[in-house]
Amino acid sequence: MDIKEIIECALDGQAILFLGSGFSVGAKNFTKNGDFPIGSGLCEVLIEDGKIDVEGEPEADKQDLQYISTRYLENNTKRDLLKVLKNCFNCKEVSEGHKVIASLPWKKIYTTNYDDVMELASKAVGINREGVHSKNKIGDIYSRKDAIIHINGFINGVNEDDLETTFKLTQNSYAKKTLSDSDWAVALHTDIKNAQAVVFIGYSLDCDLELKQIFACDEKLKDKCIFVDYNPSRRKITSMQAFGDIYPDGTDCFAKVIQDVKASYKPDEKEYKLKSLTIEKAPLKLAQKVDASDVIRLFVNGMVDDAIVYSALESEYIFKRDYTEQIYAFISGEGKVAIIHSDLSNGKSIIAKQLMVMLNQNGDVYSLNNNADTQLADDLEYLSNKKGMHYIFVRNYNQVIDGNTWNILCRYQFSNIKYIFTARSYINDNFYYRVSKDMHLSYDSLGMYDVNELKDADIDRFDKLISNYGLWGKNYTTNTRSRYGFIKKKCRSEVKSVLLELYKSPAVTQKVDLVIQNIVKDELAKKVLLCAFVCNILSIPIEVDDLAIILGVDTVNKIFFDKYAELKELLLIEGNKIGLKSSSVATYVINANNYNDEVLEIANGIVNHFCNHSYNQQYAHILRFMISFSNLRLIFNRKDADLKTKYINFYENARKTGFYDDNQFFWIQFAIAVMEVEDYNAAEIYLNNASALSHKKINDDSYQVDSLRARLLLERTIVSGDKENAFKNFEQAHRLICSNKTPERHYPYRQVSHYVDFYETFYACFSDKEKVSFMFMCTEMQKKIELYLNRVSDYEKNSRRINLFIKGISDNLQIIINKMAAEAK
Repeated sequence: MDIKEIIECALDGQAILFLGSGFSVGAKNFTKNGDFPIGSGLCEVLIEDGKIDVEGEPEADKQDLQYISTRYLENNTKRDLLKVLKNCFNCKEVSEGHKVIASLPWKKIYTTNYDDVMELASKAVGINREGVHSKNKIGDIYSRKDAIIHINGFINGVNEDDLETTFKLTQNSYAKKTLSDSDWAVALHTDIKNAQAVVFIGYSLDCDLELKQIFACDEKLKDKCIFVDYNPSRRKITSMQAFGDIYPDGTDCFAKVIQDVKASYKPDEKEYKLKSLTIEKAPLKLAQKVDASDVIRLFVNGMVDDAIVYSALESEYIFKRDYTEQIYAFISGEGKVAIIHSDLSNGKSIIAKQLMVMLNQNGDVYSLNNNADTQLADDLEYLSNKKGMHYIFVRNYNQVIDGNTWNILCRYQFSNIKYIFTARSYINDNFYYRVSKDMHLSYDSLGMYDVNELKDADIDRFDKLISNYGLWGKNYTTNTRSRYGFIKKKCRSEVKSVLLELYKSPAVTQKVDLVIQNIVKDELAKKVLLCAFVCNILSIPIEVDDLAIILGVDTVNKIFFDKYAELKELLLIEGNKIGLKSSSVATYVINANNYNDEVLEIANGIVNHFCNHSYNQQYAHILRFMISFSNLRLIFNRKDADLKTKYINFYENARKTGFYDDNQFFWIQFAIAVMEVEDYNAAEIYLNNASALSHKKINDDSYQVDSLRARLLLERTIVSGDKENAFKNFEQAHRLICSNKTPERHYPYRQVSHYVDFYETFYACFSDKEKVSFMFMCTEMQKKIELYLNRVSDYEKNSRRINLFIKGISDNLQIIINKMAAEAK
C-alpha cells in the first residue's frame, strides 16, 4: 500500500494514528525556548532543573529517563517535578501541519507522548478530542472515536500519585505494569489488526519490544503501515523497514501530501471496500482430480478444499445432504433467515459451504468477519443499493447477539439481503427465539434446520463415499445393509459418530496418533495443542499471542510453530490467527486420552485472561460461553473418576476472578455443577444468589432459576428418599415449572423427566387424595408440553432433536397416567 492509498484510508476513517515524540516538533510549550523536549531532551531539562550531578557518568545513563527522573526526586519534591513536566508538555501553539493531520477522521489515535499537542490541534480545526490515559477505565471509553489514548500517561490532570503509577516516568511507575499486559495493549493490538492502514508519526520501534511482538505475530501488518520521520538515521531506517514503509521528510511535508491527496480525492468514484464482510467465491484454480488422500485430509483435518467443492468433482469429495437442497429452496424463495444448527462435528459447516457454492449462482455470498464493528452498517447500506441478491453467512450467530453487530443486523433488513445463521444445537435452543423476536420474522420468513441426523438417503451417500476410498477399516463389510445399520444404530445417524469410528481405521488413526505422540513429548507443545483444541471445541476465537498469556509461558510465536512442525498438521496458523483443522480430531484426542488436568488448567487460564479484558464485548460473550456447564462437559474426558471435582474447581476459579459476582448466569451454572455431585445444599445457596440478581435481568436468564429449583426439589427428594415431604416437594416443583414465562423454551420441560422417577419412588406412599392430585398434575404438564411442541414447530422445517426428547418425556408421562388411571378403576 503506497502513501496515497494510506492517506485515502485515513480520509475514509479507516486508519489508526500512532504518535511518538517526533510529532511534537514544531509545536510550542511554556518553557523559555518554547520547544518540546525530544528524545533525551527531557533528561537534560531534569538534570539542569534538579541540579543532578551526573559528572563522570556514562552517556547512556544521562539519557535514561527512568534513571534521571528517579534521581531528580532524591533532592526535589514531586510537586517540583510536576511543575517541570507541565511547562514542558502543556502546549500553547501548534503548527499548520499538526492541524492538517488532526483534521482527518482517524479511526483511533494512540500516543506515547505526555503532551496535549494533538488535543490542541484537533480543537483548532473544530474537532473535540479528549485525551485519556491508563487510569481511565477502558470499558468506558474504548468505543469512543473522539479519544486520544496516552499509553505512558497524559499531562492534563496528572497528579503526584500518578508519578508512581500511570505516568510512565520513574522506575517505580514502569515497574507497575507494562504495555504488553495492559488493557490498552490488547486494545491497540486489536485496532492495528482491524484497521485498513496504520500511520506512525515521529515514532521509533527501536525500544518498543511490545509493538515489535505485535508485528512479529502477523507479517501482513507491514503492508498497511507507514512510518513518518524526519531524516532518520541508517540504523533507524533498517529497524523500521522490517515493519512498514518509511516517509523520511517529516511531519510538515507529510501534511502537504495529505492536502494534495485530499484535494483530488473523490470517495464516490472509488470502489467500495467491504469492512466487516468477506465475499465468498470460487478460487481461481479449480481441482482437476480427487483421490483418497484428499478425502482423508477432509476427514482427519476437517478442512474443506474450496478448489474441489467449487469444481465438477464435488460429488467425489463430499456428499450433498437432503437438508442442503431444502435450505437452498427456502432461502432462494420466500425465506429471509435460515438457521442451521447441529452438535459439534455433525456437518453444519459442510452444509454451509455447499450452500455458499449453490447461492453463488443466485447472487453474491458473504461471511461476517469475527471483528465486525459499527462499519457493518456501511457494508449493509452499500449492499442494499447494489443490484442483485446478497446472502450473508453468520457463523455462531449467538456470539453477536446482545452486541452492536446484532443491532445492526436487525436494523438493516432489505429485500435483497438474506441471512444464513449457524450455531450449536444446544445453544440455538436458547437463542433462536431472539432471531424471530428481534428481526420481527413471520413463520414463513424464518426457517430453522436441525441437521444432526442423517436421513436414509444421506446414509447411503455417506457409506458410498467412505467405501469408494476404502476408509471403513475394521468396520468394513461387503454387506451394504450391514453398513447402513451400523451408521443408523451404532452411530445414531450422526456424522460425528461415524467420523469417530473412522478414526479407528488404521488409515486414519496411525496418522493422527503418530502426530499426537510427537507433539506431547514436549510439555509446552502439548499445552498449546490442547489450548487450541479447547478453544475450537468451545468456538472461542483466539490468536497466537493469546496462547502465551493463557498458558502463563514465554512468548509463543511463529518461530515456535516452525520449531514444532507437527502442530501445523492439526492447527491452522495464518498470521496471528490460530484455528483447528478438525473438531472431530480434537474430540477424538480428548476422548482417547486423559488430559483433564491440563485441560482444567487451560480452561482456568482462558477465564482469567478474558476476565482481564472483559471491557471488550466479544470477550465478555466468551466469558459467558465458558461457564456454561453444557460447554464445559465437551472439553473433558468423561471417563475420569475425579471429573466432578474438576468441574467444581473450574467454577471456584471463575468465582475468584470477581467478574461473575453479579452475573446471574454464573450462579445458575455453578448450581448445575454442584447438583452433578449431589451437593444440594450448595446448589440451593447458589440459586438463592441467582434469584437475588433476577431484578437486574442479566442476559434474561431468570427463567432457568425456577426450573432449576424444581429440579433441585425433585432430585433431592428422590436421592434422600424423603417420603414424608415427597408430595409437598413435588407440588412445589410442579408449580415452579408451570410458572414458566418463556413458553418457547424447552428447558423447563426437561425437568419433567423426573416425574416418572418420582412416580416409581413415592406414588405407592401417597394418600388417595394425593394420588388424585399427582395424576392431575401429570396430566396438566403433559398438555403444557403438547402446547410447547405445537408452538415451536411453526419455525422448524424438520424435527428438532431436543423436541423428540421432550416428546419422549410426554410419552412417558402418558404411560404413568395410564397406570394411575387403571389403578383408580
